Amino acid sequence: MTTLKQLRQHRGMSLADVAARLDVTRATVQGYERRDESGSIAAATRQRVLDALGVAHQTPTPDQARSLLMHLEIAARLISDPGPVLAIARQNLERWSDGKRRDQYWIDRWERILAEPPARIALLLIEQSQDAADLRQGTPFAGVLDADSRRAAIDASRELDIAHAA
Repeated sequence: MTTLKQLRQHRGMSLADVAARLDVTRATVQGYERRDESGSIAAATRQRVLDALGVAHQTPTPDQARSLLMHLEIAARLISDPGPVLAIARQNLERWSDGKRRDQYWIDRWERILAEPPARIALLLIEQSQDAADLRQGTPFAGVLDADSRRAAIDASRELDIAHAA
């Protein structure tokens, strides 16, 4: 079984990131991780931390499904030719870091993610967790897909909406 610490590290999250999401101290998160490793953590506490890590699987909303489909295409491009894809993402992050945005937490997360190897970034882009869905909503990969690719993802997500409603 994967430990909370391993999951946190896999997602590139710091103790401070998780603590902020849980509204507790970093020491409290460390305590959760130690109790998890020893098997003495309460199930409710472990689930709360898993939710903060974005591990709990939920059925995606239509917007999340559309974003996931677009990021599947971005991930494929990232694997096949990472240079231009990462350049766009880094330019977007640089533009966001002009001090006018209030979401420094997400900028910092994306900066850490973009420091990872392209294959690992691609896996995160297509991960079906709440954390990945949240990250996709504020993606620095805007501009990677052309209009036709975006339209194809939108059309595919509409087909999923119809199938889900049936």
